[in-house]
Amino acid sequence: MTNGSGTKNRGESLNISDIAVKAGVSVSTVSRVINNSPNVNVGTRCRILKIMEETGYVPSSIARNMMSKSNRSIGLFITDILNPFFNEMIKGVENVVNAEDYSLLIYAIGNSLQKEEESLDKLIRDRACGLIVTSCRLHSEKFLERAQKYFNIVSIQSNLNNVDNIGVTDEKGTCDMIRYLIGLGHSQIAVIGYNEALPTSDARFAGFIKAMADAKLAVSDNQIIRVEPGEGKCYEATLELLLRRDRPTAIHCINEYIASEVYRAIKDVGLSIPHDISLTGFDNLFISELMEPKLTTVSQPVRRMGEMAAKCVIRRHQYPDEEIQNIVFPTKLIIRDSATIPCVMK
Repeated sequence: MTNGSGTKNRGESLNISDIAVKAGVSVSTVSRVINNSPNVNVGTRCRILKIMEETGYVPSSIARNMMSKSNRSIGLFITDILNPFFNEMIKGVENVVNAEDYSLLIYAIGNSLQKEEESLDKLIRDRACGLIVTSCRLHSEKFLERAQKYFNIVSIQSNLNNVDNIGVTDEKGTCDMIRYLIGLGHSQIAVIGYNEALPTSDARFAGFIKAMADAKLAVSDNQIIRVEPGEGKCYEATLELLLRRDRPTAIHCINEYIASEVYRAIKDVGLSIPHDISLTGFDNLFISELMEPKLTTVSQPVRRMGEMAAKCVIRRHQYPDEEIQNIVFPTKLIIRDSATIPCVMK
């Protein structure tokens, strides 16, 4: 049966040809979208998926998936697969997902709106039952609204509202570390790695500012090193920082991925840690103990956060009407060998 415009009503049997006509494309183009072929531009892909959503069209392959284990899939959005923070996080998520007989789909979306939208399209098509968003500042304002029509979402240190959230005391952890450096006698402290694309940056930067203000120490623009995403960017920024006449006596890094690049830059210019310059970080991953000297850092339970997020998204799948949770883990200072009193005081 058709409506007045000659098209079928929602809920009636549609086939791939009907979708192609509505979208103004060929049947083969619709087929490529259904099968996730990369040879379809983003605009056309989104238009076809929207028509499928509005008409309630379910391809036979997806219908079969809905009756199989694929509807026990959980998506995980991360920004950078090279960052050891995400490797540790993934281990935690996998521990729970595998134990509960779910499957995990990992997407490295970086800082890209296109990857963000394409990854969401894939999850919708695969009929995932949940999504964990980790340390991502999402670009699309309608992302959450659209995603929640299909599955439950859990946030780990991300900028999402009205979803279960897993986090740590980012501001307090950074504040504690800066106070420790001030207690050693440092007043010229730089913070490197501030980036608006990383949701944790705001809280950690606030901790830096608070500690400096409490100690009545001025903060100049030269002490705040903002770095855009990209391998080697922090290394280059650190080289510039170290060549200044007023270089800091201590550097605190927003995370340990950044700290590893800063560490390399300090070594390459011939300076000694901690005798010439103190270095601290945030994470307490395995790389902090591989550095020589070992890195003084702020510890956060990364793997445990991943495990908790997986438990939350699975429980939300089973009990969708439970109250939203906001779980905050404490941070802890790990004092090792990379920070000491400033060389000017020795």
